[in-house]
Amino acid sequence: MINLLLLTHEIKAAEWIYTIRPGDNLWNFTEQHLVSINLVYRLQRLNRIQNPYQIPPGTQIRVPLDWSRQQPGEARVVNVNGDAHVRRRGGFQMTPIVQDMLLFAGDEIDTGVDGFVTLELIDQSHLRIQAASKIRINRLEIFGDTGMVNTEADLQYGRTENTVPKNLNIDSRFQINSPSAVSSVRGTDFRIGTSEEGAITYSEVLAGKIQVSGRNRSISVPEGFGSVTKLNDTPSSPIKLLPAPDLSATPQLYERIPLTIPLKPLPDADAYRVQIATDRAFENLLSDFTSVSLPLRGGELPDGAYWLRIRGQDHSGLEGYEAAMPIKIKARPEPPFVIAPQRDAILTDQNPVFQWTTRPDIVHYLLMISQEEDFSVPVIFEKGLTDPHFRVTTPLAPGTYWWRIASVSETEGVGPFSDPLTFRVPIPGPLLDSTDINDEEITFSWPSAAPGQYFHFQFARDEAFQNILTDMRTHEPSVTLARPDSGRYYLRIKVIEEDGVQGSFSPAQVVEIPSKYPYWLFLLLPLLGLLL
Repeated sequence: MINLLLLTHEIKAAEWIYTIRPGDNLWNFTEQHLVSINLVYRLQRLNRIQNPYQIPPGTQIRVPLDWSRQQPGEARVVNVNGDAHVRRRGGFQMTPIVQDMLLFAGDEIDTGVDGFVTLELIDQSHLRIQAASKIRINRLEIFGDTGMVNTEADLQYGRTENTVPKNLNIDSRFQINSPSAVSSVRGTDFRIGTSEEGAITYSEVLAGKIQVSGRNRSISVPEGFGSVTKLNDTPSSPIKLLPAPDLSATPQLYERIPLTIPLKPLPDADAYRVQIATDRAFENLLSDFTSVSLPLRGGELPDGAYWLRIRGQDHSGLEGYEAAMPIKIKARPEPPFVIAPQRDAILTDQNPVFQWTTRPDIVHYLLMISQEEDFSVPVIFEKGLTDPHFRVTTPLAPGTYWWRIASVSETEGVGPFSDPLTFRVPIPGPLLDSTDINDEEITFSWPSAAPGQYFHFQFARDEAFQNILTDMRTHEPSVTLARPDSGRYYLRIKVIEEDGVQGSFSPAQVVEIPSKYPYWLFLLLPLLGLLL
């Protein structure tokens, strides 16, 4: 067994410390708090007191536990969430733990992967049992009329966070065996955790001081340090705890579940523990998870106001100081799934259709389209869409756009918008400015391109462009071709932008190529043949 003794002054394990108050003497103290009045002289010799009737207030005396008058104590459940059960002393049945339930010595508490229990002892100490933990209460005793409480528990696996309030007049004993034992004197805030196999115990001291003992070696661990103790091994020398992380880049509003929590990297942190509670003291803990990468991801909670706290974990497994902040979750009703256009779509139709999935509980949808990523100046903002689709009626100018959509329900109101999706409306194909025809050539001209742009030109015999006569790309805003035979032809042009994005072809434009000879000449040809 490895022993960890938390103390502000060193005491023997079988004793407790009492601070003399005005009016106290050894006789009335022994009568009120010890099992026999005959122990007064032994108490006098143990503490080397000259006059048992006159002891200066503030004097601290040692009191063996075996001499103390004891009565059973109790622990009250002040908060419980998730899967948490208790097996009563001597029983076999697991009973769900509920708020304000009283627990006693011999009771065994088991929390599931989402279970959290906070116990309050008679001396106002708090034992916070984390998720996936099993702990047995061995002793809950009150000594005499002092209000001093002796608490001992076996942590088989999991984690506990413990706070023993500072009381100048009461020196309560608080001990946890894990395969380690932790005894707290006063004014101490500490955490005890074990590895999954229970072979390693992690002790982290946030306030106060602890004495860690194992295999005949004892070390003192001060505030701000921790120690790692392996089974059947000596405790490590004190290791400085990591500082609290910087939450300046961590937002307060979250609109997606599970949460994605940005965090500035903490130097020397190999992982992070994230906890979310309804209260600032984190008594009512709802979510607890670890992450080895950033951003932190996890936590599925209802919409509402919460407190978030984060601490880093070093390479030894010790967790450091934590930083906390209030947050708000507003993730419901969730935005619908987008069907079209998807991210980075190229929309050659300047009157595109937007589509999304629908749910029966959604009353209507909000849709925003903007050329600003922050949607500060929306091009379109439709607030009452009942159908899961929307067609733009006013053509969108060429450019890059962002769009997003939100759901509205009767019970949850307006939900968060979806993540913005980009799409692009390329430059449409230009129309002809002029057509010049001479006996040998025909030249088509259109508006010039912007720097970096060029054109795709097609000239065909049919409107469907199945019989294409010329297919070419050019950086010039004109094309010169050999004059074709007379007849009807079709041409179209599209713009290719500098990054390769191609717009739509212009509408097919009709070109009538006249004959090189006047029509009346063809009427005279038969007559010329007769004459010849």
